[in-house]
Amino acid sequence: MKKFLSLRMVICLIVLLILCSACGNKTTINTYIKYENLPNNYTLESAKADGCVVFENHQLTSGEEKWQEFIERTEAGKAAMVRLAYLYLPDFKKTSIDYHDEIIDMLPLYIADLNFDGNTYVFTYTEDVQTYEYEYPYLVRFTGSPSSRTAIYSQYDRYFLVHDKDITFEEIERSWYSSQSGDSRDYVSVYVNLIN
Repeated sequence: MKKFLSLRMVICLIVLLILCSACGNKTTINTYIKYENLPNNYTLESAKADGCVVFENHQLTSGEEKWQEFIERTEAGKAAMVRLAYLYLPDFKKTSIDYHDEIIDMLPLYIADLNFDGNTYVFTYTEDVQTYEYEYPYLVRFTGSPSSRTAIYSQYDRYFLVHDKDITFEEIERSWYSSQSGDSRDYVSVYVNLIN
């Protein structure tokens, strides 16, 4: 009887150790409502509650931890997904707080999904009724101070999807202002945090 109890305890201990080790290695990929099932009345507050990485006028206002988890996974070569929400607000300095609260939910909220399969990044978003999807092999980061002394921010933190991992921020910035076709660069801006 003692042998049977001892054997049973050993089996339980082994099962417990296996379960604990599986829990320790468990990785999470953010799960959201399917992109195509997002409701038309999806609001800024909904995006924040769902764990989206939220930008209001190019300032990160929610989801920094989710973004960092995404970056850590992709840098390790693991599949990951993150949802981004972008809201562009009018200048409310000239209006009342009541007006701000009244129209905030009427402003368009742009939602995008950024997926990484271990090799390729896919950026998907819908504008009006058209869905766009872009594939790139690299996600690059640039941080620093603005080149213009009249900028309304003191620091920037930007991520771009690119085909050329050696591209510089100066090359991207030059393509914004140049009318020369040789200055154009193939990239998608996915994360812009302008810090005051």
